Amino acid sequence: MFMRLNKKAVSPLIATVLLVMIVVSIGAAVMVVIQGLTEEQLQATEVQSQVIKCANDVSVGIFTESDSYMMCMDSPSASDDLGNFSIYMENKGLKDITDWRVTVIGASGVNDTNGGFVALSKNQLKLFKFNWTGTGTPSKLRIAPKTAGGGGSGPVTCEEPNLIWDSDFLTDLDDCDDVTWDDRNADS
Repeated sequence: MFMRLNKKAVSPLIATVLLVMIVVSIGAAVMVVIQGLTEEQLQATEVQSQVIKCANDVSVGIFTESDSYMMCMDSPSASDDLGNFSIYMENKGLKDITDWRVTVIGASGVNDTNGGFVALSKNQLKLFKFNWTGTGTPSKLRIAPKTAGGGGSGPVTCEEPNLIWDSDFLTDLDDCDDVTWDDRNADS
């Protein structure tokens, strides 16, 4: 007695095609995940590279006269809301500083000026005068040097810890009207 079974099965050709499609889909998903991780790592590496470049190539010194920093500040008055900060800085680093980013934070707002200042070449000493408006009396002031980026990339803005001041330090500065050194060789 022969019994005929009506079993339906997937042909070997269709099974092979399905297996290939599953393997290709899994491979594509793995590639997308790996590519995303790689791009994140490259971005993190670029940020770390810029930090290392800044640490190695940029060093700004504040010039002193008679054991006193040559820096002064005129806080904004109610009539004109214009603040002024003057400082003698020296480029002690390995690269020219091409520009600056100046951020002033006060109770009335933030003034963030990214560029438009004069350069400071290697081993050069200059007086800088930075003006700002719209902040009221400053509670924090930061001056960040910018250097040319390598390999065709744009400028790199560096954080210099000795160029960040809080309100305690700023309130102790002399008024620029009371000092005579800020009238010499002004570059702004």
